[in-house]
Amino acid sequence: MASKTILTTMATSSSTNITITPRIYRYLIARHGETNFNREHRVQGTLDESILTSDGKSQAAALGDYIASRQRRASDANSSSPPVTRTWCSPLQRCRQTYAAVVESCSSSAADDAHPLPDPTVHFDLREIELCEWQRRLRKEVAMEDATNWNVFK
Repeated sequence: MASKTILTTMATSSSTNITITPRIYRYLIARHGETNFNREHRVQGTLDESILTSDGKSQAAALGDYIASRQRRASDANSSSPPVTRTWCSPLQRCRQTYAAVVESCSSSAADDAHPLPDPTVHFDLREIELCEWQRRLRKEVAMEDATNWNVFK
């Protein structure tokens, strides 16, 4: 999981004065949990066949616990930690399973006054890249049979 802060500015103008008000956005970006394809070292790409393993579900639950603690801190008036207010998710099954496990863990460990995690916006462009004939195949097979392109890809 990575976090990133982005600073944007908004300008307003009166006859001679310009006021710039900074707005800070904090993004928490998480990849899906481990899948059966990850475990088997298979290329997934845009295939929607892989599912979370028990480890992948545990990883998502741990992320949910972390987010729940952030949401609790955000409920504190003295906190500098903003709540999660918008979420996005890939339409791929492995990502939707991850999000569902995060929400379940977040809900079960949240305090009554914590900010609830919002429903995700499912965004088609958040899918993995298309890997054509490599998909479903073992990575080592692809690396042996198409070494030049594999080395460029990885």
